[in-house]
Amino acid sequence: MILRRNNSAGGSDIFGNTITDLNLLTACGGGAVKPYYAPFDEVMKWFDHGTFGESYFYNYCPSTFIENGVRHVYYCTNRDEGNVTDYVGYRSATYSEKKGWEWSEMEIVLGPTEGTWDQRHTCDPSVVKGEFSYKGETYNYLMAYLGCVPSDCTLNETGIAVSKNPNGPWIKCNSNRVSDGKPINPLVPYSDFDCNEKSWGTGQASLVSVDKKGRVILFTTVGCKTGSFMDVREYDLSDISEYKLLRTSKVFTNGIEGTSKRVNNGDYCYDPISKRFY
Repeated sequence: MILRRNNSAGGSDIFGNTITDLNLLTACGGGAVKPYYAPFDEVMKWFDHGTFGESYFYNYCPSTFIENGVRHVYYCTNRDEGNVTDYVGYRSATYSEKKGWEWSEMEIVLGPTEGTWDQRHTCDPSVVKGEFSYKGETYNYLMAYLGCVPSDCTLNETGIAVSKNPNGPWIKCNSNRVSDGKPINPLVPYSDFDCNEKSWGTGQASLVSVDKKGRVILFTTVGCKTGSFMDVREYDLSDISEYKLLRTSKVFTNGIEGTSKRVNNGDYCYDPISKRFY
């Protein structure tokens, strides 16, 4: 498996305004940022799925964290060999000095649901821990993921699912918001942007927890008629059935070196010591 590269954002503040109640929104700044691309020989292979060069399986776009000594990883894969239909795969691992990381067998934890917004593909997961209430139940983990209906890489959208355990079961939040009847999923629809039938839409999510409870920052790549960029939104998902969108903006590209100022497919993390995103 090859890890998705991390992109950096430039500027003093992701949302472009002064932070008074939340210090977690200070982006990388203080000089030019040059993207780093890891050479292939620097990439560590964690596990195999099929035989390289012989099997028709794919694995990409992982989201990983370590909790209580167990490493959890979610990634996009196909369930059936040779069939290009995206599912979310999951594995866990424990470490020992003698054997290193020993990985579990893959489990499919999320897949397309016929007749819904994600009936063709479910991929590009991002998972964080917190406290999320949904339909009267409290869940410990939140996943943002890409779903779509077409088969031609267009009109992608970003939705969410919740679970009480890292390996599931994962519950898609496919109900409506109680107060106004608005569908919860997709949480970030392509209709929020200037898209047409040929637009890529939204997806490739990256979640960052704000308070280790229900407030999160959600980054997504957007491809629409005006170009490609990264959208960033802060949500209160403490009660998903009455979720609140607190604010939204584009990720700044100030200070990024190179001929292209475009940033997309970014994965983000927050350093509380330097108070910067990376």
